[in-house]
Amino acid sequence: MYGDLRAVYGLILSVRNSECFGLLGANGAGKTTTFDILTGQSFATSGTARIGEQDVTKQLCIGYCPQFDALLSDLTGRESLEVFI
Repeated sequence: MYGDLRAVYGLILSVRNSECFGLLGANGAGKTTTFDILTGQSFATSGTARIGEQDVTKQLCIGYCPQFDALLSDLTGRESLEVFI
């Protein structure tokens, strides 16, 4: 929830093993929120998020790399790695 707005509501998403998919939608449709929930960056206020039979709130089993990362946008690749080494 973002104030009174339900960011993701009634979503059922099924992806088969080895299947590649894209999640498309208008700005504000809940794409980022969905991935944030699946990767443990955010938590659902209701319902469950599962990958296979695994509840993602109990054990993270997916990761993703967003297209843009504003945190280190002014650094080179090497400089970005050095921050975490």
